[in-house]
This record gives sequence, structure tokens and C-alpha cells, in this order.
Amino acid sequence: MQRLNYYNTTHWPIVIIGLSALLMGIAVYLLDRPSAQTYFIPEWISLFEETPRLFGLIGNHLPTFLHVFGFSLISCGLLTQSRFSPLGICLFWIALDGLFEIGQHPLISACIVQYIPAWFNQVIILENTQAYFLSGSFDPMDLVSILFGGILAYLLVRVFVVKHASV
Repeated sequence: MQRLNYYNTTHWPIVIIGLSALLMGIAVYLLDRPSAQTYFIPEWISLFEETPRLFGLIGNHLPTFLHVFGFSLISCGLLTQSRFSPLGICLFWIALDGLFEIGQHPLISACIVQYIPAWFNQVIILENTQAYFLSGSFDPMDLVSILFGGILAYLLVRVFVVKHASV
């Protein structure tokens, strides 16, 4: 019996699951958050005023969970031929998202903002960096959801690889 090497194959099913998770995160912002509070949802496309809160209380922390979960899966699925292991990839996304969440803490955000270069204001995605840290709200439960998102992504990759390891 020949074993499939994780590092030689792009795993499209986990990439698709990761993309689906990111789409669900967009749905949270589209349906449950006012457009004024979201960077990438223009007012004309927001459904916040027309629909009841679909995601309820879980919608408060679901985007942070889905961000780590989705990007971990996408990265694990696409970076199979790199030197990065699934564990390393998931830990990277946990650390990155965790640092951005901690960066919103009032005691830390003021320190970070002073190091944001002025040229960020001229770059489409980066122009909101200062507002992200100053206006964002630190929430310890977001750190928990980030951790769970990374752990679940790692476990899913492990199950998928073990399940498909036999050819």
C-alpha cells in the first residue's frame, strides 16, 4: 500500500473549506454589523438595517474564529510543497491574529500607532491601519476564538491527511 505524501499534493477540499469560512465571515459583517463599523462593506451593500441579527451573540466573535480557521486551511492546502508544516502554518495564523487583537488594547494601541508610517495613508488597504488600532476594541474572547480557530483548522488538516493517506 502506497502512502500519499502531504507535501506533494495541493489539498483543494481544505482550501475550499477555508474559502467558505472566509465567505461566512463576510456574511457576518454584511448581515450583522453596521457598515460604518466595517472597513470593506460599503453602506449600499450592507443588509444590516433590513435583516434581523442572523448570527446572534456568536457573531461577535465568529469573524476572528473564521479568519484564523479560513486562512490556516487555505495556507495548509496551498503550501503543501513548501517547508512549512500544517502545525507551523496554524500557529503562524494564531500568532498573527492574536497580535493584531492584542494591538487593539488601549494600553498598547497608542504605542503601535506612533510607529505606523505616514505613507500607509496612501495605500488602499493600509490607509485604515491607524483607525484599526485606535478604534478597534480588544476582547479577550476574540483571543479564545482565534485559538479555537487555529486548533480546529489544524485538527481538520490532520484528519483530512490521515483519512486520505492511503491510496
